[in-house]
Amino acid sequence: MAHVVDTIDGHSGRVAKMILLLHPAPTMALIRAALTHDDGEYAVGDIPGPAKSALPTEARAALEATETAAREAIWGPDPVLTEAEALWLRYADRLDAYITAGRSGAPMDRDGWPDAREWIAATAAELGDANG
Repeated sequence: MAHVVDTIDGHSGRVAKMILLLHPAPTMALIRAALTHDDGEYAVGDIPGPAKSALPTEARAALEATETAAREAIWGPDPVLTEAEALWLRYADRLDAYITAGRSGAPMDRDGWPDAREWIAATAAELGDANG
């Protein structure tokens, strides 16, 4: 998302606010994770999700380990999230990226955005069903 000149803090703040708005009872661990989830990118850069997914397993694991170590160097150990909380974080993260890219004028019919839109819609339904 570097191409839209968005800061990590701006994105992370919006992700946390989305969780506060949409989640029926977010925990402090989930809010903390939302606020800090991309802070390790300073060590590796903002690599697009489709590019990360295309990496060989070993390279992807090394990238994630480097990001985690950089983030934990700032904030200490990551908060422990439940599986449901981790899904909420991924959902809000992708939703903000999708909205921000769309507002920037990015072509939303390629570069993984159609798949992201489908995942967001399916996950919104899942989270809505899971939370009444």
